[in-house]
Amino acid sequence: MVLQFGAVRFRNGTRGQHDSMLPTSGENKGLMNMGARVYVASLSDYNNAILHGEWFDLADFDEETIFEAVNDMLKESPAMAKYGDVAEEWAIHDFEGFGAYRVGEYDNLAILTALAGKLDDSRGYAFTLYLENDGTVLGDAADIDTAWDEFEDRYIGEMSMLDYAYDYIEDTGMLDAMPETLRSYFDYEAFARDLGMDHWETDGHLFRSY
Repeated sequence: MVLQFGAVRFRNGTRGQHDSMLPTSGENKGLMNMGARVYVASLSDYNNAILHGEWFDLADFDEETIFEAVNDMLKESPAMAKYGDVAEEWAIHDFEGFGAYRVGEYDNLAILTALAGKLDDSRGYAFTLYLENDGTVLGDAADIDTAWDEFEDRYIGEMSMLDYAYDYIEDTGMLDAMPETLRSYFDYEAFARDLGMDHWETDGHLFRSY
């Protein structure tokens, strides 16, 4: 099969650092500083062995204009011009800047755009961890705000369970009544394991279970 390359455009007016069609994503915490973006491909072209699509920086759109932009990309379909095939279907073939959140090929662009709006926060990466590990179901863009509120209630910070146990004991004065000579015998690790029954930790970030 011979692949023909259609137009590959970038909404921010640049082609990025590579001329290749699909740069490697390498999703990680560091890439979030670049901003969340997705590469949306025309499936009509893809099915005709033509690569036609566009990178969209989601910070430039809202939950409606992102679909308008995708439709504009589809209107320039080389397959439609060459074969008369109507270009209506699309898929996400690459993404960057979503931290721990795994973007699916057919994820809702409105939800992803709403999510991108939260990732500029200093806790953005922790939020993506929360979404990936808490079983949160995102049915529409409004669910992002609901999930964010729950995240703020449950997120403790970037620390281990053991660190949290030390902080908890110090903040509550739990051992204040114990003689100084006995405090060194307190088992902080065992206490941390007990606290872990109501908490969960991933990638160095700590959350309450409820």
